[in-house]
Amino acid sequence: MHSEDLSGRRRLLLGAAAILAAPALIGETGSAAAQPTTRNIADILAGSPNFNTLLTVLSRAGFVDQLRGPGPLTAFAPTDAAFDAAPASLRQDLLAQGTGGGGTLSGASPDLVRLRAVLEYHAVRGPYRAADLRPDMTLTTVNGNTVRVVAAGNGGLALVNPAPATQSMGFGAGGLNVMPPAPIIQPDVIATNGIIHVIGGVLLP
Repeated sequence: MHSEDLSGRRRLLLGAAAILAAPALIGETGSAAAQPTTRNIADILAGSPNFNTLLTVLSRAGFVDQLRGPGPLTAFAPTDAAFDAAPASLRQDLLAQGTGGGGTLSGASPDLVRLRAVLEYHAVRGPYRAADLRPDMTLTTVNGNTVRVVAAGNGGLALVNPAPATQSMGFGAGGLNVMPPAPIIQPDVIATNGIIHVIGGVLLP
């Protein structure tokens, strides 16, 4: 991706807010919970260098305004590294949507409804701090499907689709693209309209 293309996208997403730096901790070890903020979820993500792929698909799906809205929302935000670790066919499919190029899973034409369903699966209505999450807890996402909190191997928490073959708009039907648990690698990045948990995997409904 050319740097000028990325700069143009960020200007489109943020306007004047693009010059504000995101919390230094986002995408790194630690928590930004104690840092005051005057920015919404979309602005924090767009101010960080770690979410270029997520910003691309958010923009194409028209989901940015919802992340700028009053909320409150809890957003589970995959890093660029999380997208890079996903199967190549999945990345191609997601990134093709909204460009007119179709996708490897979706057929010959872009499917923005399907793309938006994936993004909405990464958001939950209401503010959930890490202290509110516990293993085996089930959350209803913005797209209506559920995501389950599970224990991670390092003593932390991760997120997983509890029923990939049966949920609506499913990418995992028939065992295709069933993703492993996505660990929460940085919890509690506080925005004016909710909370961001940075995750190390991509979630699929």
